[in-house]
Amino acid sequence: MLRFRPVDALTPYAGYSLADLSRRGKPISQEGVSEIATRVLGHPDAPRLDLAAARIGTDGAVVFSDGRLERAEDEFCLSLGLTLASLAHGQPPHMSWLLDGIPRPEAVSWQLAHFMRCLSDPVRSRRTSSLDAARSLLKHAAPYDNAAQHPWRCFRGDPVRCGVSTDELKGSTIAVKWYRQHTEILASPVVVGSGFLLVVTSAGRLLTIDADNGEVAFELALGAATESTAAICNGRAYLGADDGVLYCIDIASGSLAWKKKLGAMIRSSPLATGSSVYVGTIDGPERGAMFCTDASKGKPVWSYKCQEVFSSAALVGDSTISFGSDDGSIHSLDTGSGRLLWKVPTGTKVRATPAAATGLYVGSFDGCLYSIAADGSVRWKRETGKPYFSSPAVGASIVSCGSHDGHIYAFDRATGEVRWKYFTGGPVVSSPVITSSELTVAASTSGAIVVLDPAGSPVASFALGKTIRSSPLVMNGSIFAGHEAGLTCLSLR
Repeated sequence: MLRFRPVDALTPYAGYSLADLSRRGKPISQEGVSEIATRVLGHPDAPRLDLAAARIGTDGAVVFSDGRLERAEDEFCLSLGLTLASLAHGQPPHMSWLLDGIPRPEAVSWQLAHFMRCLSDPVRSRRTSSLDAARSLLKHAAPYDNAAQHPWRCFRGDPVRCGVSTDELKGSTIAVKWYRQHTEILASPVVVGSGFLLVVTSAGRLLTIDADNGEVAFELALGAATESTAAICNGRAYLGADDGVLYCIDIASGSLAWKKKLGAMIRSSPLATGSSVYVGTIDGPERGAMFCTDASKGKPVWSYKCQEVFSSAALVGDSTISFGSDDGSIHSLDTGSGRLLWKVPTGTKVRATPAAATGLYVGSFDGCLYSIAADGSVRWKRETGKPYFSSPAVGASIVSCGSHDGHIYAFDRATGEVRWKYFTGGPVVSSPVITSSELTVAASTSGAIVVLDPAGSPVASFALGKTIRSSPLVMNGSIFAGHEAGLTCLSLR
């Protein structure tokens, strides 16, 4: 098998001096490979190498018309270069490494190998379909940086479930930036790594999606329908599925770390706090539980029996979780032992997730929104008539929540007085987001997506024309909405 000097091998593709990437004559690093490939894929004027101009010299070196490859350093770098050229020409490279398998030196991440495999597959239908798709694969090949994790990393953003985004929206006109068709998305997107969304479809496909263009950089089949939103913690993604299994995915390797059967079905979105994962189960009519499992192996630590748990646990302080159940109560448990601290009955099902902000805010199927103090006493409740499945977002002065009557309501945090309401055209089962400037972003089953100012007046609205049950995500000035036909990114201007 022929081996080649990587710096010279890649220079004709990029059209740049590589002095700033790797000192000449030194082996180039994986980061250097990624940087070169980024330049090749990202620069519109990057020259394309004519493979027909390459020939094998008498000494075994590969000679191009504009340069000579003389020394072996890293075959993987050459493979990447030839693969990029094959992308430009639409033909797979005919190299012996395709027969022997892609070289896997220790420095090569699984994402970079996945990138190579997709670009160079001899079967055209299995190669990337566009330059955008190739760019997304390459960006995903960057090492996963847990320290750089975006704050929106679980259902409602963070463990207290307040639904407040640190990102901002500016503009009054909404337009579609991109749309990608998938089976229905009921879970909400979360942010993983640098500029990627992690979202699971109702068919149980866990997707890593480039937020810039919607391309799927990686996917993993879980094998069961899924409505549970993933929780990202310490480089792992935790989510439940309709087979009653709690899944743990290692983000850096893209592999299943462990899975644990906990019940008949899991619709609750996990709460991951570092060493523990909390998730509710559905075990049959009037049967369910809240589980605490060990985050590293999935071993159950304790379980608390109640009726069906669709609600997700909210972290209250350092040692308490709170959630709703189909028994009609809001339960508060000690995180260490699972001991019941208190519960507040509402009279009917509580499937919304509480928001923990100096107490709790949560809606019930009884048509009331509740404000509950840390000791379990009810500070106020406000009836609006129709059930709440939507979970509240808690801003500086208002609590925003969607109702089955089709309205988005804003309640005064202190008194529960209705500050304003906005009709969306259909029941609201997804949960709103409040931005740092107190804008409320909400979606409806009518297909409407609205951005409302602190007084409840519409800043922008858009008719998507698709049923939306997934809660929207706000990131980098865009709104990401899962719906019955896939995922759409909307930009404001």
